[in-house]
Amino acid sequence: MPGGFPEALDNPGRSRVPVARPKRARQWTMRAFDDGFRRAALATALCLAAAAVAAADHESSPSPPESSTRSPPDPPPHFFPRAADVTAVATYALAVDADTSAGGPRAGAHALVTALGTNSVPATVHFASHCGAETFYEGGATLPVDVGPVRSAAAWDGDVALGTAQAPGVVVSGGALTPGVLTLRPGEDVLAAATAGPGPTFLFATWTAPSVVVKLTKDERTGQLVRRGAITLPLGVDYVRAAASRTDASTGKRRSLFATDTSPAVVVEIRDDDLSLASAAVARGAEFVRAGATVPDGTCSYWITHTVPSRVVKMVHDRDETRQFGEAFELDAALGENAAASAVTDERGLLYVGFSSDGGGRAVASVFEDVSSEDAFRLERIDLAAVDDATALIVAHALGGVARYATRSDPARFVTIQHPGAMRIDTRGGTVSAQGGLTRCERCEIVSTRDQVEELVRGLEGTSRSEASALIVLAGFMCALW
Repeated sequence: MPGGFPEALDNPGRSRVPVARPKRARQWTMRAFDDGFRRAALATALCLAAAAVAAADHESSPSPPESSTRSPPDPPPHFFPRAADVTAVATYALAVDADTSAGGPRAGAHALVTALGTNSVPATVHFASHCGAETFYEGGATLPVDVGPVRSAAAWDGDVALGTAQAPGVVVSGGALTPGVLTLRPGEDVLAAATAGPGPTFLFATWTAPSVVVKLTKDERTGQLVRRGAITLPLGVDYVRAAASRTDASTGKRRSLFATDTSPAVVVEIRDDDLSLASAAVARGAEFVRAGATVPDGTCSYWITHTVPSRVVKMVHDRDETRQFGEAFELDAALGENAAASAVTDERGLLYVGFSSDGGGRAVASVFEDVSSEDAFRLERIDLAAVDDATALIVAHALGGVARYATRSDPARFVTIQHPGAMRIDTRGGTVSAQGGLTRCERCEIVSTRDQVEELVRGLEGTSRSEASALIVLAGFMCALW
């Protein structure tokens, strides 16, 4: 199964996708919950912390459901069982094994897969595959009892890593990586933003003052993530909350961008290879940045604020220089463009933004085109769509005007939106082209094997308590902003 996590559930609507039976995974999950004393103490501590910060919490999140050892019924394709309040997503292209049978996927085909992490303790991780406008649930797993909640995620060529809101932070390995957890060093708390690059290399930024960026790479011998260093960001670069990455055109090397959840916000650029600081810029007219994205050629990036209304700042990148282009562009509060929660760009550089709920359980997603002049930054809204029963929309992927959003709700949902104003038209046939022209659903199928699932279960069952144990963050100032 994609990502290799256990508890895959049969989906009656997908007869061609083999999925593993959940018996072993349910047994593992039950063992994780058998320690009643730990559960009671943890639940009590979390309740006390929640009460202490209730008055300050300006982004309310639904409470995770009580865990159950009973096997849930098979879910509809777009509902994720045991997934409540998705807070981090990472989408990647997974190579599909060639199938010589009639109608099967051909060699070289790829499927899009999204890994989703939830705001729960213990955390859950879920996987979805995408085929055209369809999304299919591929299974999920409950992590060890003291790991979670998930705050960040990144993926590269099937290798997935997720960071948690703990002190110190914990990184969970998935996908093609050897499964397991890696606890960071004291003070490297609340992994709120992450990027991924070739190698693969993962950079995780902490929500601390000042922030720290930790580099992890894959050990080719063991398949595990190992620590390769860290950099403490300059004084004043505090509480990093958003990340994006780009490839520098002059050197061809990967760079990571991080933005702070402060007023004013600061955007810094880190060279992935040696963890050195390349540039930094204060974002004029922007504060509390929660989302960012770069254009395909890496020449500029957009950073969106968690304010009412949200504002967008454009940063231009040239070698080791980062500078703001024009002034911050203010969005429309009346349309629901408030408290931005996520952002991505598509292959043409169109900006897709998911916003938070208006208080009535309705969240909107907007698509913008950059129509800046030589000296002024301006965005033009080309589409807006609303989704009911969502605390916020976490955009996972966008291509050809088709975007996919995970909801912060209970249960979580995956919503695919075809944005008419952003749809790419095939001039040869006059039809809309989604998924880059892939029209055969067979090419989107995920090939799962029982061996993959069992290997991951063995890996997590073998995780020692010293590796998996971490203190759940209870400090009010850290919890309030989620």
